Amino acid sequence: MGEEQGQGVALVRGANISLRDEDAELEALTLVLDAQDSASSDPIEADVSVLLVGEDGRVRGNEDFVFYNQRAAYDGAVQLREKLRSVDPPTTSDFITVALDELPDHVTRVVVVGSTDPGAASFAESPMIQVRIQRSNGDALGHFRISELTTERALIFGEFYRRRGDWRFRAVGQGYSDGLEAVARAFGVEVATDTPAETSDAQRSEVPEPVKAKSVSVQRDRRPPKMPAAWRKTLPEGTADLRPARLFPTAGIGGSAEREQRATSILLSVSSVVRDFGLSWLRPCGAPTGPITAYVEVPFGHDELPYRPDGLVEVTRGKRTWRALVEVKTGTNDLEDEQVSTYVEIARAQSFDAVITISNQLPGPEGVHPVMVDKRKLRKVDLFHVSWDELRMSAALLQHRGAVSDPTQRLVLEEFERYLDSERAGLRGFEDMGKFWPATRDAVRSGTARPNDRGVIEVCDRFDQAVRKAAIELSCLLGVEVQSARPRDMQDQTSRRQQLTDSAKLFGALRVPGALESMYVGADLRVERVACSMTIPAPREGRQLTRVNWLLRQLVDARDGIRVETVLAGSRRDSTAALLKSARAEPTTLVPAGDGDIRGFIVTLEMPMGAKRSVGTGGLVTSIGDVTKWFYDEVGQNVRAWSARPPKMPD
Repeated sequence: MGEEQGQGVALVRGANISLRDEDAELEALTLVLDAQDSASSDPIEADVSVLLVGEDGRVRGNEDFVFYNQRAAYDGAVQLREKLRSVDPPTTSDFITVALDELPDHVTRVVVVGSTDPGAASFAESPMIQVRIQRSNGDALGHFRISELTTERALIFGEFYRRRGDWRFRAVGQGYSDGLEAVARAFGVEVATDTPAETSDAQRSEVPEPVKAKSVSVQRDRRPPKMPAAWRKTLPEGTADLRPARLFPTAGIGGSAEREQRATSILLSVSSVVRDFGLSWLRPCGAPTGPITAYVEVPFGHDELPYRPDGLVEVTRGKRTWRALVEVKTGTNDLEDEQVSTYVEIARAQSFDAVITISNQLPGPEGVHPVMVDKRKLRKVDLFHVSWDELRMSAALLQHRGAVSDPTQRLVLEEFERYLDSERAGLRGFEDMGKFWPATRDAVRSGTARPNDRGVIEVCDRFDQAVRKAAIELSCLLGVEVQSARPRDMQDQTSRRQQLTDSAKLFGALRVPGALESMYVGADLRVERVACSMTIPAPREGRQLTRVNWLLRQLVDARDGIRVETVLAGSRRDSTAALLKSARAEPTTLVPAGDGDIRGFIVTLEMPMGAKRSVGTGGLVTSIGDVTKWFYDEVGQNVRAWSARPPKMPD
């Protein structure tokens, strides 16, 4: 066993650690697979997965294999989360949460695997591959780093195992050159051998309800999800003379206090009735899997003063009951540091597990809470924030995936989604660029803004939230979780503020699972334009005109005003650019002069930038959402990677 470090115990092959040294009760653990990029190769997109095996060393069924195509098991006791990218050093981190005490008794080992896709950069090209083990509060337990790799595309980093009724972790370090499929087969998973055929959009819409397959495919679905056909339509909710009956009516809502009371009661009651929805936002806050009981306006005394937090949630599993206070804000009401801090103190005094705040504010970068609370108060109580946008996304994803089987619960969830979308309810999510937006916008245009100005700092932060809002809106339409991020070359706040004051530009990135590449969204405050773009790798063979035509064939439904710029090997000085209208009429306008070699295409859609601080026509937040949806509809969902034709046998 290695030395204690900031990442916990540094493990070596064969070493093991106890997981319950400090806690009498074992909380959910997070496994993090870190894969650092090599300077000479493409980003290393490593995936973490787990196999839940019994005494015989095999899975009981394919449902005991949790990976990118099968993201959860045992009511969320094991759940795969989304990847994160960091810049210094450039690293991809994949996350999976495991609540060991909630696994059934027949699971005696949890095998932790890291893998890369065939054809992608291998582990040997990474200067650092490791798995970290963290508690739910972020405290590090240990990490295991593997080096001197050759052809391995899958690695068994270690395993959790039962010993005398307790759980421990052992570092293994076994490699497989044949990838994830070989590991899965070794533990008894029935892996599909046939490659799924490409299905047309029309065929996909006619496919009946899926039937549970006997085998699972480890081939990642590379097809981007499609926008629903009716996404462009705006349907009225009714007329003044004929309004449909609603389970959660919005008529007659009074002031902000009544609006918050009603929102709290509806949210907590829906979470109790539709347990899959309740656990979708309570599990990330540390709740176990179990029945949910909720109360509103529970009275407490603190410092001889009465307090009534908006809600109290209890989740019970076996003899354990997890409890959390809930504080809710609606409309433009923001959370207050002093109020949240007081509720944390009340939760500590009552031995509760967490305080959860809910508002239209989105969490900051890397999940930073919107309010500041003394960290010393959070040693025994966790503090979480959930936005109404994220709750809307959770409900939409459950509906898209057909995860709620009971028809009554589905109806309740549908009515809850309608309530969230009602303007009267005040739950429309992030809508406002903040009070500093008008003055900062004008200062940036005039060149008088400075990176450390308070307004510049807030505008950069709120632009990140606007991009996150756009990602959530796409998630609700597509049925997959779209991730937002900062561009790789501008992930730290200092460089982004400098970029804003120097060039009047703001940037963000969106990653749609299955899409060819990330989408980059930006706003230029000087010319008042927003843009969304994607860099599409070009074919590596054929004439330059053939490569241009390959792209144009995929953009047949895109508008004429979309701009296409070529990316050439070496300098960009000789690159070409044209609007689609011109390129369609004369494709040679995109062919570079001389011996220029086209390596890719930057496809960009620009639209007018809303200058208003709030949502609606003329608002920046609305403009960001619109340009991303239109770009994905016309470009992102339609482009595919080029694949070389197999060589032909001679006649």
